[in-house]
Amino acid sequence: MESHYVVIIPIEIDEDNDGTYMGMWQGAGRGQGGDHAQEVAELSPTQARRRLTDGELTLVDVRQDDEWASVRPAGAVHAALDTVPASLSGLPDGPLAFICRTGRRSTQAAARAVSAGRSAVFNVTGGLEAWEAAGLPVVAGPTGA
Repeated sequence: MESHYVVIIPIEIDEDNDGTYMGMWQGAGRGQGGDHAQEVAELSPTQARRRLTDGELTLVDVRQDDEWASVRPAGAVHAALDTVPASLSGLPDGPLAFICRTGRRSTQAAARAVSAGRSAVFNVTGGLEAWEAAGLPVVAGPTGA
């Protein structure tokens, strides 16, 4: 039987990064034998909005065209799930946070982005439903495009 060691390092976790730390912690130990696959970290809607506003990430809405046209998070770009990973080349370099209605499709899109080689990939927990419940800004109606 193989021996495993656990090292516990107490750290103070600030609210803005708790999703990132949790994702790193949950991914620790996966990837035995040198395989250190990128994990998708979770961001709360508030964390995602703050990072979007600060220019630290691109928010990607992966819902269908009609859903996007109806209502969308302010500041988001659109790339429907069925276009990911092909649409990744049209997105800015840097961190990406994926969002959908509830978080299921955005989790799939984020996993596809990681598989395609993107790093710093996040999923917005609870999707647009949680975004709106948190009182974060949305844009309603057609995009005019």
